Amino acid sequence: MILKNGKHKMDINNEFRSFASKYLTNVEREIDKDIEWELSITGDDAFELLEAYEKLFNVKVNIVFHEYFHDEGMNLFFLFRKIIRRRVKKKLTFRDLLEGIKNGYLGNS
Repeated sequence: MILKNGKHKMDINNEFRSFASKYLTNVEREIDKDIEWELSITGDDAFELLEAYEKLFNVKVNIVFHEYFHDEGMNLFFLFRKIIRRRVKKKLTFRDLLEGIKNGYLGNS
C-alpha cells in the first residue's frame, strides 16, 4: 500500500518504529501515552521532536504548539498539576504521529 507521502506502508512502519524508539522504551506499550504528560517531552525537546518528524516523514504539522506543550524550564504549576494528576493541555501521542504520516498532515488540515 502506498501512502499519501508516496512511501510504502511497510517502509513507513519500520522508519516510524526507529524514530519512535529514540523517545520510547517500548513502542508498542507506550505508543498511546501523552508525549508531554506521560513521557515528559516538553518545550524545546517537543519542538525538536515535531520538527524531525515533519522532515523525516514529509508531514505537514499544523498544531498550535502551546495547546499541547508547556514552555521549557521549571514550571511549578506543571509540577503541581502532575502531583494532583490534572492535565491541562491537549493530548498528543505517538499514535497520533503515526496517523499523521498516513494522512500526510498532523493537526488541522
